Amino acid sequence: VAMARYRLERLEKRYSIKYTIEIATMPLGYLRYIVLIKFIEGMPKIEEIRNVLQAEPTIQLVALLKGEYDLLIYMFAENTKTLEDKLYGLRSSRVFAPFKSYWYVSYITYAYGFIPLRSEFFEELKNRVWRRTKETPRKPQTALTEREYLVLKSLNENSREEFAKIDKKLGFDIGATQYTFYKLLQNRIILRATITMRR
Repeated sequence: VAMARYRLERLEKRYSIKYTIEIATMPLGYLRYIVLIKFIEGMPKIEEIRNVLQAEPTIQLVALLKGEYDLLIYMFAENTKTLEDKLYGLRSSRVFAPFKSYWYVSYITYAYGFIPLRSEFFEELKNRVWRRTKETPRKPQTALTEREYLVLKSLNENSREEFAKIDKKLGFDIGATQYTFYKLLQNRIILRATITMRR
Protein backbone atom coordinates (compact mmCIF):
# COMPACT_ATOMS: atom_id res chain seq x y z
CA VAL A 1 0.00 0.00 0.00
CA ALA A 2 2.80 2.40 0.91
CA MET A 3 4.60 1.70 -2.39
CA ALA A 4 1.40 2.24 -4.42
CA ARG A 5 0.74 5.50 -2.58
CA TYR A 6 4.33 6.65 -3.20
CA ARG A 7 4.06 5.89 -6.92
CA LEU A 8 0.69 7.62 -7.15
CA GLU A 9 2.06 10.76 -5.47
CA ARG A 10 5.01 10.75 -7.91
CA LEU A 11 2.60 10.55 -10.87
CA GLU A 12 0.41 13.31 -9.43
CA LYS A 13 3.42 15.60 -9.08
CA ARG A 14 5.03 14.67 -12.39
CA TYR A 15 1.92 15.26 -14.50
CA SER A 16 0.23 17.86 -12.27
CA ILE A 17 -2.83 15.64 -11.86
CA LYS A 18 -6.06 17.12 -10.56
CA TYR A 19 -9.06 15.04 -9.53
CA THR A 20 -12.35 16.37 -10.83
CA ILE A 21 -15.75 15.35 -12.20
CA GLU A 22 -17.24 15.45 -15.67
CA ILE A 23 -20.34 17.63 -15.56
CA ALA A 24 -22.98 17.58 -18.30
CA THR A 25 -23.86 21.21 -18.97
CA MET A 26 -26.78 20.56 -21.35
CA PRO A 27 -29.20 19.53 -18.55
CA LEU A 28 -28.31 22.85 -16.90
CA GLY A 29 -29.24 24.80 -20.03
CA TYR A 30 -25.78 25.39 -21.50
CA LEU A 31 -24.89 24.32 -25.04
CA ARG A 32 -21.30 23.81 -26.23
CA TYR A 33 -19.75 25.79 -29.05
CA ILE A 34 -16.42 25.99 -30.86
CA VAL A 35 -15.33 29.36 -32.27
CA LEU A 36 -12.53 29.43 -34.86
CA ILE A 37 -10.91 32.80 -35.60
CA LYS A 38 -8.83 33.78 -38.63
CA PHE A 39 -6.99 37.11 -38.49
CA ILE A 40 -6.40 38.81 -41.83
CA GLU A 41 -3.77 41.49 -41.15
CA GLY A 42 -1.96 41.08 -37.87
CA MET A 43 -3.42 39.88 -34.58
CA PRO A 44 -3.58 41.03 -30.94
CA LYS A 45 -0.80 40.27 -28.49
CA ILE A 46 -1.17 36.89 -26.78
CA GLU A 47 -1.26 38.43 -23.31
CA GLU A 48 -4.08 40.79 -24.33
CA ILE A 49 -6.05 37.87 -25.82
CA ARG A 50 -5.55 35.88 -22.61
CA ASN A 51 -6.70 38.74 -20.39
CA VAL A 52 -9.90 39.51 -22.28
CA LEU A 53 -10.92 35.86 -22.75
CA GLN A 54 -10.11 34.80 -19.18
CA ALA A 55 -12.61 37.37 -17.95
CA GLU A 56 -15.50 35.54 -19.67
CA PRO A 57 -16.56 32.63 -17.39
CA THR A 58 -18.40 30.74 -20.15
CA ILE A 59 -15.11 30.29 -22.06
CA GLN A 60 -13.47 27.05 -20.92
CA LEU A 61 -10.56 26.62 -23.33
CA VAL A 62 -8.55 28.81 -25.71
CA ALA A 63 -5.82 27.51 -28.04
CA LEU A 64 -3.48 29.15 -30.50
CA LEU A 65 -3.50 27.32 -33.84
CA LYS A 66 -1.22 26.96 -36.82
CA GLY A 67 -2.69 26.54 -40.29
CA GLU A 68 -6.03 27.73 -41.61
CA TYR A 69 -7.15 29.34 -38.30
CA ASP A 70 -5.28 31.30 -35.66
CA LEU A 71 -7.37 30.85 -32.53
CA LEU A 72 -9.83 28.32 -31.09
CA ILE A 73 -12.35 29.10 -28.34
CA TYR A 74 -14.45 26.45 -26.58
CA MET A 75 -17.35 28.01 -24.71
CA PHE A 76 -20.90 27.63 -23.41
CA ALA A 77 -24.03 29.61 -24.21
CA GLU A 78 -27.68 29.17 -23.31
CA ASN A 79 -28.80 29.74 -26.91
CA THR A 80 -27.65 31.32 -30.17
CA LYS A 81 -28.85 34.77 -29.06
CA THR A 82 -26.71 34.83 -25.92
CA LEU A 83 -23.82 33.38 -27.93
CA GLU A 84 -24.12 36.16 -30.51
CA ASP A 85 -24.21 38.78 -27.76
CA LYS A 86 -21.08 37.41 -26.08
CA LEU A 87 -19.17 37.15 -29.36
CA TYR A 88 -20.23 40.66 -30.37
CA GLY A 89 -18.92 41.93 -27.04
CA LEU A 90 -15.59 40.20 -27.58
CA ARG A 91 -15.22 41.34 -31.19
CA SER A 92 -16.04 44.92 -30.15
CA SER A 93 -13.47 44.94 -27.35
CA ARG A 94 -10.36 47.11 -27.63
CA VAL A 95 -8.30 43.91 -28.05
CA PHE A 96 -10.09 42.44 -31.09
CA ALA A 97 -11.77 45.45 -32.72
CA PRO A 98 -8.61 46.92 -34.38
CA PHE A 99 -7.87 43.65 -36.22
CA LYS A 100 -9.83 42.41 -39.21
CA SER A 101 -10.87 38.82 -38.65
CA TYR A 102 -13.38 36.11 -39.54
CA TRP A 103 -15.15 34.21 -36.76
CA TYR A 104 -16.63 30.78 -37.51
CA VAL A 105 -18.98 29.16 -34.98
CA SER A 106 -20.13 25.57 -34.65
CA TYR A 107 -22.25 23.73 -32.10
CA ILE A 108 -20.53 20.55 -30.86
CA THR A 109 -21.87 17.37 -29.29
CA TYR A 110 -20.59 15.27 -26.41
CA ALA A 111 -19.10 12.84 -28.93
CA TYR A 112 -16.09 15.16 -29.15
CA GLY A 113 -15.07 14.39 -25.57
CA PHE A 114 -14.68 16.13 -22.26
CA ILE A 115 -13.02 19.44 -21.40
CA PRO A 116 -12.86 20.26 -17.68
CA LEU A 117 -14.76 23.24 -16.30
CA ARG A 118 -12.89 26.28 -15.09
CA SER A 119 -13.69 27.22 -11.50
CA GLU A 120 -14.75 30.64 -12.84
CA PHE A 121 -17.68 28.99 -14.62
CA PHE A 122 -19.31 28.39 -11.25
CA GLU A 123 -19.84 32.14 -10.92
CA GLU A 124 -21.96 31.87 -14.06
CA LEU A 125 -23.62 28.70 -12.75
CA LYS A 126 -24.87 30.63 -9.70
CA ASN A 127 -27.59 31.90 -12.02
CA ARG A 128 -28.94 28.34 -12.11
CA VAL A 129 -29.45 28.11 -8.33
CA TRP A 130 -33.17 27.91 -7.58
CA ARG A 131 -34.74 29.62 -4.59
CA ARG A 132 -38.41 29.06 -3.85
CA THR A 133 -40.57 32.10 -4.53
CA LYS A 134 -44.22 32.74 -5.23
CA GLU A 135 -43.35 33.02 -8.95
CA THR A 136 -41.26 29.80 -9.00
CA PRO A 137 -42.63 27.44 -6.34
CA ARG A 138 -41.05 24.42 -8.08
CA LYS A 139 -37.50 23.94 -9.26
CA PRO A 140 -37.18 24.44 -13.04
CA GLN A 141 -35.70 21.54 -14.98
CA THR A 142 -32.41 23.34 -15.73
CA ALA A 143 -31.99 24.69 -12.19
CA LEU A 144 -29.96 23.44 -9.23
CA THR A 145 -30.65 23.54 -5.53
CA GLU A 146 -28.06 25.43 -3.53
CA ARG A 147 -26.76 22.16 -2.09
CA GLU A 148 -26.40 20.63 -5.57
CA TYR A 149 -24.50 23.71 -6.71
CA LEU A 150 -22.13 23.60 -3.72
CA VAL A 151 -21.47 19.87 -4.11
CA LEU A 152 -20.74 20.26 -7.84
CA LYS A 153 -18.38 23.15 -7.15
CA SER A 154 -16.55 21.26 -4.41
CA LEU A 155 -16.16 18.04 -6.42
CA ASN A 156 -15.07 19.97 -9.50
CA GLU A 157 -12.17 21.28 -7.41
CA ASN A 158 -11.32 17.90 -5.87
CA SER A 159 -13.35 14.77 -6.58
CA ARG A 160 -11.24 12.70 -4.15
CA GLU A 161 -12.37 14.67 -1.13
CA GLU A 162 -14.37 12.52 1.26
CA PHE A 163 -18.11 13.17 1.44
CA ALA A 164 -17.94 13.52 5.24
CA LYS A 165 -15.30 16.25 4.93
CA ILE A 166 -17.44 18.14 2.40
CA ASP A 167 -20.43 17.83 4.77
CA LYS A 168 -18.37 19.38 7.55
CA LYS A 169 -16.82 22.07 5.33
CA LEU A 170 -20.18 23.19 3.92
CA GLY A 171 -22.16 22.78 7.13
CA PHE A 172 -24.39 19.99 5.82
CA ASP A 173 -26.02 17.20 7.81
CA ILE A 174 -24.03 13.94 7.78
CA GLY A 175 -24.69 12.07 4.53
CA ALA A 176 -26.05 15.09 2.63
CA THR A 177 -23.14 15.28 0.18
CA GLN A 178 -23.28 11.55 -0.57
CA TYR A 179 -27.03 11.69 -1.16
CA THR A 180 -26.66 14.75 -3.43
CA PHE A 181 -23.78 13.17 -5.37
CA TYR A 182 -25.78 10.05 -6.23
CA LYS A 183 -28.83 12.14 -7.11
CA LEU A 184 -26.74 14.22 -9.55
CA LEU A 185 -25.25 11.01 -10.92
CA GLN A 186 -28.71 9.50 -11.41
CA ASN A 187 -29.90 12.67 -13.17
CA ARG A 188 -26.87 12.51 -15.52
CA ILE A 189 -25.53 15.91 -14.41
CA ILE A 190 -22.43 14.25 -12.99
CA LEU A 191 -21.22 11.76 -15.59
CA ARG A 192 -18.15 10.38 -13.83
CA ALA A 193 -15.18 11.13 -11.62
CA THR A 194 -12.03 11.67 -13.67
CA ILE A 195 -8.67 13.45 -13.74
CA THR A 196 -6.96 16.21 -15.66
CA MET A 197 -3.23 16.44 -16.33
CA ARG A 198 -1.66 19.85 -16.80
CA ARG A 199 1.63 18.35 -17.98
